[in-house]
Amino acid sequence: MDARRLLTIFTLDFFSICIYHTSNATGRDSSPSIDVTPNNKRLQGRFYGSVEPAFLDSEGIMYEIKERVRYSEVGGSQDITITALVNYLQDCSTFHSADIGLTLDRLNELHKAWLLSYWDIYVERMPRLYENITVGTSPHAFRGVLGRRNFWIKDSEGNYLLRADSIWFCFDTERQRPVKIDEEMVSSFGELEDVLKLTAGDRKVQEPEEMVEAPAIKIEPHHIDTNHHVNNARYLQIADDVLSAVTEGKESFTSGRIRAEYRKAAVLGDIMIPMYGKSANGGIVVSLRSETGDVFCNIEFL
Repeated sequence: MDARRLLTIFTLDFFSICIYHTSNATGRDSSPSIDVTPNNKRLQGRFYGSVEPAFLDSEGIMYEIKERVRYSEVGGSQDITITALVNYLQDCSTFHSADIGLTLDRLNELHKAWLLSYWDIYVERMPRLYENITVGTSPHAFRGVLGRRNFWIKDSEGNYLLRADSIWFCFDTERQRPVKIDEEMVSSFGELEDVLKLTAGDRKVQEPEEMVEAPAIKIEPHHIDTNHHVNNARYLQIADDVLSAVTEGKESFTSGRIRAEYRKAAVLGDIMIPMYGKSANGGIVVSLRSETGDVFCNIEFL
């Protein structure tokens, strides 16, 4: 028999064995189903990328998932990129909401969405390729149209790599305006607790008086998320890319603090004008603006 034909048969047979190994004898997927009963401490669900099932405490306050940093999530230094870092946080809160019944489909039925207003992120160091990490979140305040959420990332020994607070607002997707948070949007979370107790500072990120304009960026489909505007993490990556480009790669965020104030959503086809300059706090502010000067997002790296 021709050697190439023999190799093809062997490869197909091996692939079939691998597929069969992931199923049980009845041919059904053997992955455990998600159990979202109120007092279940460990949610037996298989999530995208998680190396272990998620953990939800008995009061529904703290939620954690185990992850491992992938090659597709790191840059040339083997450190995780800002986009991947913030995506871990967003994914964790999305899983948390889904596992207590507030899936995207349910929110669509309610004509509601959570939109981000402010990030305050403290990074001790960036997670690295292959590293096992724990990503966690916990909502700690709801008032009027606003909600606040803690986030954290820990290494395998339980040390904090990242701590963050965030402010979100409840948005009515039908009437296209912020609305007061109703009971269903908060009751499933149980009692609230400020787990990290980070100091609440000024959430406004002021633009420096002197700023330099960087090359314009056109918003493409890969920038857009399910809310049909630029994803929150993309603004931070664009700002970091601007910082790296204007310093010829000498400056890029690896540790410290990131403050981001979101003012206006950029959508597909928009032209984004980055402006940058030194802040009064000794950091660098990147202001991402429209062609008419409206601010999409101000990001401060400290």
